[in-house]
Amino acid sequence: MGWQSESDGFATGTEGHVSYIFDYDWQSWSQVQPGTVFDHRNQNVTAISRNPNQIDLFVIGFDNAVWTTWWEASIGWAPGGWFQIHPETVFDHTTQQVTAIARGTGHLDLFVIGFDNAVWSTWWDAVTGWAAGGWVQIHAETTFDHTKQKITAVSRNESQIDLFVIGFDNAVWSIWWEAASGWSPSGWFQIHPGTFFDHTTQKITAISRNPNHLDLFVIGFDNAVWSTWWEPAIGWANWFQIHAGTVFDHTKQEIAAITRNPDQIDLFVIGFDNAVWSTWWETHSGWAAGGWIQIHPETRFDHTTQKITALSRHSNQIDLFVVGLDNAIWSTWWEGQSGWATVGWLPIHNETVFDHTTQRIAALARSSDHIDLFIIGFDNVVWKNWWGTRASLNIRWDNPFVGLNNYHHSVSPGYGLSGAGGKGNNTETIYTLQTDAPVRVPGFLPSTNGLPFGNNWPSASFGQLRLPPFSWWGDGISLGDASNGLCGGMTYAVIDYFEAHQRPPQHRPAVEGDPIFHYFVRRLFDSFNSPMLGSCDPLVCGGFDVLANVKEFMTLTDSLYPNSDNYISDGFLGDGKAWKMARSAWPAIQQTIDSGKLCPIGLVMVKSLLPSDLGQNHQVLVYGYQLRQTQLTLFICDPNSPLDDHVTATLNIEDTGEPIDVTHNVDVGRPIYAFFPLRYSFIAPVGGTP
Repeated sequence: MGWQSESDGFATGTEGHVSYIFDYDWQSWSQVQPGTVFDHRNQNVTAISRNPNQIDLFVIGFDNAVWTTWWEASIGWAPGGWFQIHPETVFDHTTQQVTAIARGTGHLDLFVIGFDNAVWSTWWDAVTGWAAGGWVQIHAETTFDHTKQKITAVSRNESQIDLFVIGFDNAVWSIWWEAASGWSPSGWFQIHPGTFFDHTTQKITAISRNPNHLDLFVIGFDNAVWSTWWEPAIGWANWFQIHAGTVFDHTKQEIAAITRNPDQIDLFVIGFDNAVWSTWWETHSGWAAGGWIQIHPETRFDHTTQKITALSRHSNQIDLFVVGLDNAIWSTWWEGQSGWATVGWLPIHNETVFDHTTQRIAALARSSDHIDLFIIGFDNVVWKNWWGTRASLNIRWDNPFVGLNNYHHSVSPGYGLSGAGGKGNNTETIYTLQTDAPVRVPGFLPSTNGLPFGNNWPSASFGQLRLPPFSWWGDGISLGDASNGLCGGMTYAVIDYFEAHQRPPQHRPAVEGDPIFHYFVRRLFDSFNSPMLGSCDPLVCGGFDVLANVKEFMTLTDSLYPNSDNYISDGFLGDGKAWKMARSAWPAIQQTIDSGKLCPIGLVMVKSLLPSDLGQNHQVLVYGYQLRQTQLTLFICDPNSPLDDHVTATLNIEDTGEPIDVTHNVDVGRPIYAFFPLRYSFIAPVGGTP
C-alpha cells in the first residue's frame, strides 16, 4: 500500500480526528490452493467473473480432466480446494485449453475440443450445479484439430452463445445456441470460406459490442490482421484487412481485442520488432487513420512466445499485461484524459517470475476499481495478484473524562480496519488496515478436521472446579457430569489433533473406561486452566496464571459488568464488554489466526451472579475471519454442530462507546454478550490416526 500525503486531522485535549487517503498498489504474488498442480509448460488458467463478488478458474489437469476452483467475497477461495468437473470425460492437457463464458450471474458454459476432434461442452447453473449429464458433444459430425485449435466463445446476451474455430480446411467455422431452440439444427457453418487462415497457428478473436453485433479478428497468411462482422439485418460481412501495410507473425501471434463501449474497439499484438502495437476503431471515424502504432517501444517482449492480455475496467481505461523476457509480469495502461502511461511499461513485483515461453496472463476486472491476475508458476501452482484503487480511512476519538477514550473508525469498501489498545492518558493505539478477503488457518475445515460427533453425552460425573481463593462463590463449583457437555475439552482436542497432523476419532468414545473420553475430560479442565488430579502441569494449563480462563468467564458473566464504555468504568468493573471484544479479544484472535494457528475462544452467554450459571457459557474454536470495513465475521468450529463449515459470529467493531451486538448461529440458543481468547497449550492427543 502506498500512503499518500493527502491526510488531515486535528487534536485537542479531549478529542481528535485523522483522515488518510491511500493507494492500494499491486499486492505480492501468492498461490491459489497450492496442493493442486498443473502443467505450466502446456496449460494456461482460464478465469471468469460472473459478478463483482465471484471468480471462477478452470484448467485441464495432468489427468486430462477439467479442474476448477472458485472465490467468493464472503467466503474466500473454495474451502474444498480444486475439484474435477465430470472427470469421466478427459481432454488433451498438452494441447487444449478451457474456454469459459458467463451468460448471466448464475450460469457458466465451458467448451473444449476433445480427443475425437469434436467440440464438447458442459455448464453450471446456480440452482442445479454442474450439468448432471456431464460433458456433451456439439454437432460431432463436424470436427476440428484438437492438437492445434481452441474454441472462441461469445455471449451477446443471456439467451445467446456464438462459437468460432478455424477448421481443417482453414476456413472459419461457427455455430450458435439460443435459449428457445438450443444449438443450431443445421450445425456448424463456414463464414465466407473463400478466405483462409492457418489453422495450425492462428485462433479467432471475437467480441460483441452490443447484443446485435459481432466482430472477429485473425492474422492472415499474409501476416496482415483481417476482420469481419455480423449484424442481424445484414449477416456476415466479407473479410477485410485492417491497415495491411503493418504485418505481424501469423505463426506466433494472436490478436487481443476489447470493446470499451458500443462505439469503440481496441486491438493489440506484439510485432516482429517485439514492441506492442495497437490500433482502434470508432463508430464515427472508422479505423484509426494513423494505422497501427507502437506502445512504448522502448520495452520489448518475445513475440515468438508471448501474447498480450488486455482488459477494460470502464469506458476510459485500458490495462495491458504480458510476461517479459525477464519472466516478470509487465503492465501499462491508458486513460481517456492522459493517454498511455508516461512511465511506460512497469513490472508487477518482479521478485516473482513465470515462464514467458509458455505462460499467458489471465486478467479480470470484477469492478471498475479492481483487477485480478492469474498465471501458472514454474512450480505448477496457480498464482494470483490483484490491484485496487484509491481509498480512505477515518479515525475519530474523544476523551470526555480523564483516562477514558472512545474510538470511531471507518474505511472504504474492499478493506478492513481495526484498532487495538488506546486506554488511559498518553496512550498508544495501533490500527491494522487490510483487504477484506477472508483469512483462514491453512488446511483446516470443521467438515474435515472437526470431531464427527456432537457435544451430547450420557451422564457421568467427573469432578469439581476449584475457584480462585478471592471468589465469594466458595471453594468450588461442580462441573456436573458429561451430560452437561464437554465443549472446552472437545475444542482443545480438535486443536491437538490438528497440530499433531492426526485425524480425530471417527466414532464417539464410550464414557466408562475409554481413554479418549478421559482425554476429553482432562482437556475440559485444561480449558479452564485448572489442574485435574495433579495431571496438568502449569505450563500445559496456559502458564502459571492458573484458572485464568475461568477468571475471565467469572468477570464477564457478572451481571453488573458494563456492556460498553459509555461511562467511567476503569477502576470500577473494568473495560466494557464492547471494548473487551473489539480492542482486546479481537486483536489477539487475529494475531493467532494470521500466524496460522487455531484460536479457542470463550463465549459469554449468560449474565448472572450465580456460580451454577457458569456452565451456561460455551467454548468454541475460531479457524478464520473476514473483516469487511468494520464488520467482523469469525469462522467457528462449534462442538455442538459437528462437521459444520457454516457456523459464524458477526459484529461491528467500529464503536466501543455503545454495546456491540453479536449475530451468530452457534448451536446454543442464547445471545453472545462477549468473547475472549482462551489460553491454550498443546498436549499429545489420544486416539487420533495419521
